[in-house]
Amino acid sequence: RVDTPRKHKESLCLLWFTHNILFSKDPGNNIIIMYFNFCQDIEAFKNYPWGHESFHLTFDYILRPFEKKNSTLFGFPWAFMLKLKSILHAYVATFVSHVSTYDSSVATCDTDLAIDESCVATCAINIAIDDSSIATCAKNVATDESCVATCDTYWYS
Repeated sequence: RVDTPRKHKESLCLLWFTHNILFSKDPGNNIIIMYFNFCQDIEAFKNYPWGHESFHLTFDYILRPFEKKNSTLFGFPWAFMLKLKSILHAYVATFVSHVSTYDSSVATCDTDLAIDESCVATCAINIAIDDSSIATCAKNVATDESCVATCDTYWYS
């Protein structure tokens, strides 16, 4: 067994205290060489502003959960999303259906669906009843970031 001098034992204790107590939640969990050098010189260790350093590290840990979380797509998913967006913008659907009214007359319902560049789907429904009165229902359907669809309906004749 090799006896280590008291000074080296004190330096190792200071290094352990600095790394595990003052900066216990350091994400890298590596001993910084600056702290190792401070622990070898007891006077430099005593004069260093450890409270200031520890306060800023704690402050950074507290603020980290409040930062905006970002996600980045690389490669194929990004190209797929761009292609899907261009396909959706070019998509226009038109269909005709028959709607029966209260007085047993038949109304024709033409629906045009168009998607503009802001990803808002506009659905215009024209309802023509037998006596040539036309009511138009315009619906704006938009989805937000969490894929929740909102629908605004406007009727006018």
